[in-house]
Amino acid sequence: MTVTETGPPDAERGTPAPRPRSASPSLAFDRVSMVYPDGTAALDDVSFEVGPGEFTTVVGPSGCGKSTLLRIAAGLTKESSGKVTVGTDQLGFVFQDATLLPWRTVLGNAELLLELHGMNKADRRAKALEALRSVGLTGFERHHPKRLSGGMRMRVSIARSLTLDPSVFLFDEPFGALDEITRERLNEELLRLFVDKGFAGLFITHSIFEAVFLSTRVLVMSARPGRIVADIPVPFPYPRPDELRFDPRVAEIAGQISAALRGAH
Repeated sequence: MTVTETGPPDAERGTPAPRPRSASPSLAFDRVSMVYPDGTAALDDVSFEVGPGEFTTVVGPSGCGKSTLLRIAAGLTKESSGKVTVGTDQLGFVFQDATLLPWRTVLGNAELLLELHGMNKADRRAKALEALRSVGLTGFERHHPKRLSGGMRMRVSIARSLTLDPSVFLFDEPFGALDEITRERLNEELLRLFVDKGFAGLFITHSIFEAVFLSTRVLVMSARPGRIVADIPVPFPYPRPDELRFDPRVAEIAGQISAALRGAH
């Protein structure tokens, strides 16, 4: 596997260094490959680590195995070879679709995972209410999903996972179907949660600027079978103001990612 390390912008600009890697990663892929029973090779010799307090984003062409990475990390799919280490059993997963139960209220959906884990009603309700408050949905507890916007439904999905207090959070392109304004707002809210909760994040997106705005680093994957072809640090401190989107240094890093994507094809 060829990994291209791309350094941060010139240190003379005063750009803060990225967070240091931990000796004990929250999530580690070691030479992982995935071949499905029909012979489709999805991943090829993928190795990377996500440390505590890191937000790592993966970008790559459609069908390159990005979602397969998350499913393997979550234990939903078994890798064909290699080793995956998850340093916690507190794992959150947010899918591309909010996957809410239409007959349950917002509060009922937020409680669902804790209910499945057998937590008593009073405790799970308290944790669900706190999670809904964290994502700005106080006052919507009795609403049903059909009465919510797409962005609000995704907030419920995030709140549902937050109730588990995850130390590793997996996001499978959760904002891809939303309009640009809603997407930007949810990016800001996700960053607030990341700073507040301190989880390790692995995020999938097709948006290069979203990747740069959210992440401590961006991994670029090749076309299928997916390989990591670039590992690009994003050296901006948290919390990140909305104005960062217009910083020329963001455009410079986005250009590096775009060039790596073109090379991967």
